[in-house]
Amino acid sequence: MDSNSNFLKQQIATMRESLFTEGILNEQYATLEGLTNDDNPYFAERIVNMYLAGLPKHMIAIEQALEATPVDFGKLDICINKFRGTSSSVGTHNLVIEIDKMVESCTKGNIEGCKIGFSSMKQELDIMKNKLGAYQELLKQDRGGSPLPDEEDMVTKSN
Repeated sequence: MDSNSNFLKQQIATMRESLFTEGILNEQYATLEGLTNDDNPYFAERIVNMYLAGLPKHMIAIEQALEATPVDFGKLDICINKFRGTSSSVGTHNLVIEIDKMVESCTKGNIEGCKIGFSSMKQELDIMKNKLGAYQELLKQDRGGSPLPDEEDMVTKSN
């Protein structure tokens, strides 16, 4: 292995450790990484990419539910819990904490608490997206800058 490759691997390891230390990620993400194998070497990356791609849909749904007059707390709760489910399945620790605070406000029918919680949640989401995005970019560099192979490519190679 050349020194550039060693340096990149060290950067990846350091950034990964930082993501856990800062609470950006938790053991659920490590579980996803553990599901990566020779048949699906990019499993965790694919899951994170799908999660990141779906974020706007969740945020729009929550925002629309918050802006409705009157607020339908049942609908808002459903939107928040869908977002919580996907976020916890990827292992976004700090973000899930902020989502839980919003769920608590929603359960109490506290619209102002929900709005404050939504703002805090968006801030944590931005932090997570930036840091996890940078980590994903290092992983991409480690595989030579190439995008992830398509699922079809993976199936073709495994047959």
